[in-house]
Amino acid sequence: MNRRTFLRKTFYMGANLWFGQNLLRYGTVFANSTQNISTHIVNIRKAFHRAQDDKQVYFRVVLEVSDKCEIIKEQNAKYVQITLKNCSADSFVGTFACSNQFISDYKIEQVSQQDSQIKIRLMEVLPLPEIRCSVFPPSILCNHYRIILDIGAFSKPTQIKENNLKIKETNLKFGSLETRSETNMLIIHHVGGTDRDVSAQEIHRWHLANGWAGIGYHYVIRKNGIIERGRPRDAIGAHTYGYNEASVGINLVGDFEESVPKQAQIHSAAKLVAALCHIYDLSPNQITVQGHKDLNDTLCPGKNLYDQMQLVRDRSTSYM
Repeated sequence: MNRRTFLRKTFYMGANLWFGQNLLRYGTVFANSTQNISTHIVNIRKAFHRAQDDKQVYFRVVLEVSDKCEIIKEQNAKYVQITLKNCSADSFVGTFACSNQFISDYKIEQVSQQDSQIKIRLMEVLPLPEIRCSVFPPSILCNHYRIILDIGAFSKPTQIKENNLKIKETNLKFGSLETRSETNMLIIHHVGGTDRDVSAQEIHRWHLANGWAGIGYHYVIRKNGIIERGRPRDAIGAHTYGYNEASVGINLVGDFEESVPKQAQIHSAAKLVAALCHIYDLSPNQITVQGHKDLNDTLCPGKNLYDQMQLVRDRSTSYM
């Protein structure tokens, strides 16, 4: 072996050894970095709510976390416990006393390097209260994920809908209708084709003329914000091809390719969405509250209403 060949082989062996060692070292550093907890609790709020009619009395804990995390909820007669997978509690760890008819105290702890836990101890002298847990994605109002845990007594969903929204009953006569077995989406529409302030009754006549059982939408929101009842809420609608069996259709009166929805309509739409989300245990986000054009090849609900869809979702979240 001549000197040149010896030096070349020695260089290659050294280079391969250095590269292998450093690749292993950098791989270890990268693996460790991926194990670091990137999600953490950034804020916690608690409050006790009592509605004026005393039908709703509940304790609420609101957690804001920096990123989406998996939530595991457990409950029995003594406590409610939620585990936040891959989420750090950081400085919020501790036990906090409460004084109300449902809760004696709650504790936040870091149960492992990755996971934290919130354990809320219930008053044992009372029957098990109702537990509700909702997750809301970032929005204009809050740039973090929000986890809302409510423990207490609540009004029936139908009472909230009817009493708070003052829906105008239309008493329309329908042909044969089928009952919807599930609801996982609220779909927003406009009338389109005319900007007149048409009523649910008039749309009902149009749809009967199409050979349908009657108006395909479950709600119609007039230009003054009044909500009119269309098809019965739990009946399968006729408003969005391929999605009627698991959705509620909401129509805002107007042609919003040309005109702009009234603020009264946006306000009523947000309150209606909030009430329906409460009834069907949904969170008002981009998956559960969509425009007709998100699902079918159409301009509906018109560009000027579609541009305000996120505003409707955000306001609904605040109402909830």
